[in-house]
Amino acid sequence: MSIDARERTNADTAAPCREAQRYRLWGLLLMALLASLACIEPADERAELDRRAGLASADGVSLRVADHLAAVRTMAEGEIELWAQSPALELSFEVSETARQDWKLTVHNLMPSVIVEQSAGLLSLSEESADSNTTRVWRLTLTPSSTGSMRLASPDAFEPGPFRIIYFSDLQEGIETWQVYSEALAAVPEVRFALFGGDLSNRGGAEEFERCAAALSELPFPVYQTPGNHDFGSSQALWSRDFGPHSFHFSYKGVGFSLADSASATLDASTYSRLQEWLGFPREAQHLFVTHYPLFDPVGTRNGAFRSRSEAAKLAGRLAAADVDLLLFGHVHSYYAFSVAQIPAFIAGGATPKLERMTGIGRHFLRLDIAEGGIEVSLMRIQE
Repeated sequence: MSIDARERTNADTAAPCREAQRYRLWGLLLMALLASLACIEPADERAELDRRAGLASADGVSLRVADHLAAVRTMAEGEIELWAQSPALELSFEVSETARQDWKLTVHNLMPSVIVEQSAGLLSLSEESADSNTTRVWRLTLTPSSTGSMRLASPDAFEPGPFRIIYFSDLQEGIETWQVYSEALAAVPEVRFALFGGDLSNRGGAEEFERCAAALSELPFPVYQTPGNHDFGSSQALWSRDFGPHSFHFSYKGVGFSLADSASATLDASTYSRLQEWLGFPREAQHLFVTHYPLFDPVGTRNGAFRSRSEAAKLAGRLAAADVDLLLFGHVHSYYAFSVAQIPAFIAGGATPKLERMTGIGRHFLRLDIAEGGIEVSLMRIQE
């Protein structure tokens, strides 16, 4: 082979090699991009949605629900519709000079005893009839070029004293047989509100959420809820649109309630930051913590718990250091009473007909009687 021929051969083989190197480089870059996208967890997306919950604006009026404790389902053409996630709501309005003044305000999932405790910057306020015990409707007239506010709460919401609530979880397909379950819930006397530990729906679609919301509205008390793994289908945004925050905190009669989104078997980093603030609630008050996944599997046969034991241990340590009084979980379709870091803990995933076999528990919920001396937890079985 001549020198010229050899040089031509080297040139001919070098071009494909450079092309292959470029393809490998692009492949590596694509893999890095996919890896970075994989780090954007659904829990991160839901935490970002929480930062926008309870905020909306239309027709020259901006609305803010304090602590993001509601979903703004509608704000348009003189209509505001909210779904509350707290026994008390504080609403703030910023009104421009040319803003629409007359509005109809509909708030779902409120305690029947709620009244407008205080209002400012409103020219007029009148109440209309509603079609549910837990829905209230007001007509507002806002003052142009002003700020307005109103607080919705029961008369004794900020006064310490004993009260009763309910805890249940994992409704899922139980929406098909809701009547028997709802009748049992409604039969418990003197219930102020219920806490729900996730898996309200089976697949998380818009139509299913609408049916679930209608079913909850049949109860004589509101239900404050955090989601479970079944509550997210094709969209992470539907829960936020219909029910508001995934993770949130409120206080009632001097007791703190923290509900944290563990629908991905983990807590988002920003949720830990918020939880640190919530755990700083005054120590003389009691504190209940609700999340869907148990931190640890109390039986050890199904791994129905946080996906990381080290994260679960970290969270348990924080809850114990803050002297949290009670932990409430779902996800497991049965009833278990145990303890985590010496904190009394309960799993009550008994709202679904798809119960664990061979436990003998059946469909159930918990009644919680909260008083200064402690929290009495009673297992309530449903006879079908």
